[in-house]
Amino acid sequence: MAGDWQRMDATAPSTHSYDVVIAGGAMAGATLALAIERLTQAKLSVAVVEAAIPDNTHPGYDARSIALSYGSCQLLDQIGVWHGVAPFATAIN
Repeated sequence: MAGDWQRMDATAPSTHSYDVVIAGGAMAGATLALAIERLTQAKLSVAVVEAAIPDNTHPGYDARSIALSYGSCQLLDQIGVWHGVAPFATAIN
């Protein structure tokens, strides 16, 4: 699943079947999709439905910062993605 996405025409009927469908691919939806993939060892098929393709023009893919709680950092560590985020993290002073 990670990085394996396909663009689908919203006006055409879908014949695809998924175990889980997540509405919204921003931080919460993307994290949920990664958690499902990691915690089920990719045994469930997951669709993330997003109105825009992640091409750096969607407002959710800009350079804004985000504050993460300690619990959120622990969750990201548990699903195996904190190591990719940690080099960019700094403490809030």
